[in-house]
Amino acid sequence: MASVVNGGDFLDKPWMAVKPGSPDSIYVTYTKFEFGVTSDITRIELVKSADGGVTWSQPVKIVEGSERILVTNSQVAVGPTGEIYVAWEEFDESEDRSIKIRKSIDDGKTFSTKVEVSSVIPVGDSFLLQGGFRANFDLQGLAVDTSGTATNGNVYIVWHDGSFIVRNQKGSLGFLRSKK
Repeated sequence: MASVVNGGDFLDKPWMAVKPGSPDSIYVTYTKFEFGVTSDITRIELVKSADGGVTWSQPVKIVEGSERILVTNSQVAVGPTGEIYVAWEEFDESEDRSIKIRKSIDDGKTFSTKVEVSSVIPVGDSFLLQGGFRANFDLQGLAVDTSGTATNGNVYIVWHDGSFIVRNQKGSLGFLRSKK
């Protein structure tokens, strides 16, 4: 759901995560579309609440696009020790796509340098997949294992990847598992 803010700018694609063991600690990421006189940009921002959503922090900029780079479709997840992960998609002007991620270990005050998880070849024409399914964004999931078992802290990301579909007309699903 999109929300209009200043003069036509709008917020889109919100994603929410709750800190394990602390249900009042909520984190939301979204894409902010800004329409300017000289250029249009997108930005991924994070807001947080420590009181169950009664009040919210000022936005923290995770990444900003440019006239040539679109950033969108962010997702947020919280790890077992409170670390915050934010993943998103980047599209450049030549339609090259990639999944990127950043991590915060100080409750979202600062974030690590962005890391490319994978380049992505879109599935279909980015609007309709085989069988009529719509999927114009490739990032499909971000999760962190908080089980307390041997895999505790593993980060999991899934995305559509059309590289296999080019060869044999069957889609594939990208998957990454990373230990912390």
